[in-house]
Amino acid sequence: MNLDDIKKEIEQQLSGLTETKVTLTLEPEYTLEKLEKCEPMQVRDAAHLAPKAVVAQYAVQMQNGASFPPPVITKDGYVLDGNTRIAARKRIKDRTCAVFIANINFDKNQTRDMQNRLEYFGAVANQTGGQRLTTAEALRQAQTIYEMGVAPKKIAEQMAVPKSTIQSAVARSKTEKRVSKLGASLKDTSPSQLTALGRDNVLSMNDEPWRQLVELTVDAGLSSSEISKLAKSMRETSSDDEKIKAVTDMREVRRPQIAQRRMTGTGTPPASITMLKHMNAIMGYSGKEREMIEANPQERVNYVKMVSGVITVLQNVLSEQTAFEMSDAAE
Repeated sequence: MNLDDIKKEIEQQLSGLTETKVTLTLEPEYTLEKLEKCEPMQVRDAAHLAPKAVVAQYAVQMQNGASFPPPVITKDGYVLDGNTRIAARKRIKDRTCAVFIANINFDKNQTRDMQNRLEYFGAVANQTGGQRLTTAEALRQAQTIYEMGVAPKKIAEQMAVPKSTIQSAVARSKTEKRVSKLGASLKDTSPSQLTALGRDNVLSMNDEPWRQLVELTVDAGLSSSEISKLAKSMRETSSDDEKIKAVTDMREVRRPQIAQRRMTGTGTPPASITMLKHMNAIMGYSGKEREMIEANPQERVNYVKMVSGVITVLQNVLSEQTAFEMSDAAE
């Protein structure tokens, strides 16, 4: 691809992302001294800016006559794309470098919205050439541009990040912002919990029911699937009071788990809750016991042993539970 084609492609990308007419001017002998004073945009984390291994590789290629696209800078001296190439030129002690200068400022009298769009251009450029952004760096840029109205599908195409990953990151951000607004806590919550709480159909609830859901998630350590299931049952009610009651009822069910979490710091459900889930599944066959008969001759012996063993365990659990109830009543 020749310089004219590269120039046109970059102009189209920048004009599309900034929603304004951007033109580039080629400066074939831009001094490295000026470039050293140019500010990089905050697309990469500082530790990943112009990675040394890639700089060394580019430097060797440049010394051997390889051609690289010119870096792109703004009128006020911000590098939109090309920090690694600039570092490689410096490494081989070149004094000048060809650059494209965009007819737009990054910092001087510029809005934050436009800065976000210019940073996003830099992010997209990194994903299509040179060393790609880390997942965290890519998601940071994707999240910002999503909040400005760019569709997740378009971002996924440009950033080479799965659409579902972008949507999850946005959901986490929405959760954090709403929690901050409500003055609630997200102590010890995981990314999957934040994602579940930030889905649009969950966020559609009014503040108080949603806050109660968040607090139960924190207190009981609800999993993402448990959050989604409870949120679904809340949405099926017709009033905020009914939604709050659904959370209150679940809080009562999870009382042992909440107590354990407070004592140990872990949200692992007590064995009784796990047992209850399995017993509920078995009780689903009440009146249909014949469906649970094992017909395979090779499995019958082991099956009978397992059923007998389970019955023994449950009888022991019942005895221990009865003793516990008597002891608890005596206290």
